[in-house]
Amino acid sequence: MISLPINNTATDFPSFFNAQLPHEISNINIVVVAFFITMLAAKACIDSYYSVINSEHGIVKIVHLFIAGSCLGSGIWCMHFYAMLAMKLPIPYDFDLAITSYTLFAVIFSSIISLHLLSSDKFAFRLVSPFVLSLGIIVMHYFGMEAILIRARIIYQYDYFIASVIAALLASFTFCFSLCVYYSKKGKRSQLTAIFICITVATSVFITHELGMLSAVFIPDNSLDNVQKEVYSPIYYGLFMASSLIIFFSCIAIFTQKQLISHNRQITKAKILLKELRSSRAELKSLAYYDPLTSLPNKRSLFHSIDYCIKNADKTDSSFFVLFLDIDNFKIINDTLGHSVGDELLSIIAGRLKLFAVLESDISRFGGDEFVLLIHDPISTLSHTIEKILFSIKQPIILCGCAYRTSTSIGACIYPQDGSNVEELLLSADLALFRAKTQGKNQFSFFDKSLKEELEHKVFLKEHLEKAIDEGKVQLYYQPIIDAKTGIIVKLEALCRWNLNGSFVSPDTFINIAEQFNLMNKLGRYIIELAIKDFSIIYESYNQNIRMAINLSPNQLTDENLVVFISSILTKYNLPGELISLEITESSIARNMELAIYQLNELKKLGVNVSIDDFGTGYSSLSHLQKLPIDTLKIDRSFITPLPDSPDACIIVETIMVLANKLKLEVVVEGVEHEKQFNFFHPYKELLIQGYYFYKPMPLNEVILKTNIFKSNPYIDKPKPALTLS
Repeated sequence: MISLPINNTATDFPSFFNAQLPHEISNINIVVVAFFITMLAAKACIDSYYSVINSEHGIVKIVHLFIAGSCLGSGIWCMHFYAMLAMKLPIPYDFDLAITSYTLFAVIFSSIISLHLLSSDKFAFRLVSPFVLSLGIIVMHYFGMEAILIRARIIYQYDYFIASVIAALLASFTFCFSLCVYYSKKGKRSQLTAIFICITVATSVFITHELGMLSAVFIPDNSLDNVQKEVYSPIYYGLFMASSLIIFFSCIAIFTQKQLISHNRQITKAKILLKELRSSRAELKSLAYYDPLTSLPNKRSLFHSIDYCIKNADKTDSSFFVLFLDIDNFKIINDTLGHSVGDELLSIIAGRLKLFAVLESDISRFGGDEFVLLIHDPISTLSHTIEKILFSIKQPIILCGCAYRTSTSIGACIYPQDGSNVEELLLSADLALFRAKTQGKNQFSFFDKSLKEELEHKVFLKEHLEKAIDEGKVQLYYQPIIDAKTGIIVKLEALCRWNLNGSFVSPDTFINIAEQFNLMNKLGRYIIELAIKDFSIIYESYNQNIRMAINLSPNQLTDENLVVFISSILTKYNLPGELISLEITESSIARNMELAIYQLNELKKLGVNVSIDDFGTGYSSLSHLQKLPIDTLKIDRSFITPLPDSPDACIIVETIMVLANKLKLEVVVEGVEHEKQFNFFHPYKELLIQGYYFYKPMPLNEVILKTNIFKSNPYIDKPKPALTLS
């Protein structure tokens, strides 16, 4: 048989085309059988491909690659030659067994190579894969046409030939892409998707075959010999054997894929559990020894580091320094900007401190906004190193798009002079830090023995103060406040007093203790309830026109439950809120302006009056007058003491009173101690005066006995200067 070259038109061989032999599919049953065999082969290929991409052992991978390629190639070949057997021609035809066998091996080989490239990690190899498969399909079909033994010449029409090549390419790309997508999905893969891929493969191969057959034109030629009168029987046997092999390989592929999936799932579960176990161990170790926010060693790791430094110092007869650092006013940043911004600030500061650590273990986050740094420099350069640390922390930090400046206080101690073990060294450094804080912050202090004695005394006071609060032994004294116009007592200020072992402790001392040891909220609530309780006695029994002033600490103003607590106490003692005046300092407002405004507005809803204590000594006083819902200004005693001898003090006080009058605010002058000071205020009738010149603070029973708060008792006692005001 002679194969003619592909031609573009039929006009080149007019006599041939006039005598061309018609050909068509006459036995559709054979095609249907081939269709299902091809589907089965494609399904086996898909299942075996799972083993190809998931097998770690090289030999196993090669075996499954061979099985998958053999299934795919033999399935494609089966569709082609079953369709050839179903072809009807008007003259006898036969097949060349050798060429037919070669086409089988060619398509199997191309399928194996294609799947191997598809399983590669390189995109370029995966892109070449469908071209290799389509080449095998084209070679199989057109060389298979050469295997036909018939007394006719075969020529090919160009357009159908190109269409068959395109169909082969589309079939190959569709299969390769679908296979990649199918195994890229996480979790369970749908069997319906696999069946759809198999149907697509079988249909695509059949369409490719039919387009190839449409391109073929059979021209009778009796000069050709070696053609049998009936189809060569070994072809049938070969197809039967091929079909049997396809089914056999498919069953093996499907079975081994199921086994491998089960095995891989067990291995995967074991790997996941092992990975989780290792991850959990690493996480536990990290949590145990490292701070999750700053990635610095934590307190536990610090103890090991200091212990190691102690042992090394003992061996080398050397020393080292422990620096305890605390960020100044960090709580204000947390309260105003939020904890997430506070965390960002700590991370940035931790990064700056790392620059001063020789070893990773030399810097630790002790907790909150506290850090510990181990320094191995000589004592002569220590102060210079600390100064550089202070300077570094003071540099602007960008938070929420704005530049913020912060500072740190540092306490330092040295081994072995200031401590022989980890606990003693940290305590000594902490005591030095406490001194640096009390001295104004943004500085450092070295430990000395007096600090320990001071701390022990403060701890002693703290324990007894807490016990005194619990047992109700903290007392309230009340200092009357006089109306300058009438000389009548119009208000009492509650002042805290504490008697310890027969002697009074200074209020400044024990209030500082309460603030330092987080007792201020407890003490403040105790004072509020006791003051309102005492006032209820005056209100019900003596005078319903008098008012009570109670001081609020900065810590209380940030207490979210403050308003609810005061409301409950007023209800408990059946007192109107209008008779209570809460005094706050400007410094407490500056801690968190937004929260302060909110809290004060909520208190105003209860009818409570608000007074600014120590006015003129805080920050941004005039801006506070605009923003805060206040009723009273209390001029600080520091402006009253120089009166009337200091012209500057006179101008300041007069300005404040004029300003308050314009804003329609009540004015209280505190610290009036002698007659000259009192006479200074003679022209000003609309103000209240408080001071020792009239009354000292007294217990409640003395207030009742010595003052004019009785309903039936007119103003019969002091002050003598009331005559001056008349």
